[in-house]
Amino acid sequence: MIEPLEPLESIEPNAISGAVLNPFSPAHNAIWACIICYHVQAAALQPLVDVLRDQVGKILLLDNSPEFEGDLAAMANSQLLYLPMSHNRGTAGAMNKAWQLAMAHGATAMLSFDQDSLPTAAIVAQLSFALTSLQQRGLNPAAVGPGKIDPRNSIPFRLLPPVLPWFQQAPCSAAPLVEVDHLITSGCLISAETFKAVGPFREELFLEYVDIEWSLRARSLGYSLYADPRTVMRHTIGDHVIQVGGHPLAVHKPYRCYLLVRNHLLLWFLPDTRLYWLLRDLRQVLLKMTLLLALEPNRFERLRSIAKGVWHGLHKRGGPAR
Repeated sequence: MIEPLEPLESIEPNAISGAVLNPFSPAHNAIWACIICYHVQAAALQPLVDVLRDQVGKILLLDNSPEFEGDLAAMANSQLLYLPMSHNRGTAGAMNKAWQLAMAHGATAMLSFDQDSLPTAAIVAQLSFALTSLQQRGLNPAAVGPGKIDPRNSIPFRLLPPVLPWFQQAPCSAAPLVEVDHLITSGCLISAETFKAVGPFREELFLEYVDIEWSLRARSLGYSLYADPRTVMRHTIGDHVIQVGGHPLAVHKPYRCYLLVRNHLLLWFLPDTRLYWLLRDLRQVLLKMTLLLALEPNRFERLRSIAKGVWHGLHKRGGPAR
């Protein structure tokens, strides 16, 4: 169900299962990083950890696959904390847990990552500089993120400006820093002060629209969001990509169609989502579902997932994929 947001509960330093004891000596860097993990082996995650190790004070591995026989726990040390979730809490729940721990131990900001992202060796310095420069210019940034490139086809992700009532949605022009409609979770730098003001991620959304809803809520409070195209991060979305009319379309498993449709409908019940934004997004959702049904296999399974998403969305049923 869609419910009012509650403040994050407090968390004890040594109450985290799987973390080494007393790892929170004063960090050389008050910026932390968290990585949301699901069924991934340590070898696949090691390049991301290696890039972040010298850039942040602490790294949190949030493991949403409690029954997975993986080897992530062996990566834990005085800098890297392994946090197995008791059950799959999705992106929103894992992110909220990471923020509870980080703020309880004095982190001033945090960078979040998906397990399939790989930033540059200077992403923290570059995004921190960007955030500071925006504040010095009298702006009110909620978060900054990098430009992203899909390593499967070397195509940069589009940067889209804030949605306007008259549906203008042309890609942003090249600039050192560009204001965008929303930022995806991976590669996003948020200050602790801003996170407290905007509030936690909505766990009923679970996975899809988690970052978008938080971005829209921040904008409704007078904040803005920016991307720095000069800071590039490799990132993949979807199981594979198909080309439609010269444009890439990320293809997910059918259950993600359920989450996409359901969570779009859940946003209609939230007070911070503008009608013109919802209408523009509805057009995008309908177009994507139509293309997937026309071009991809498992059409019956996808159609069933879409129908279930419509039913649950209209009845305000959130949570994990059902």
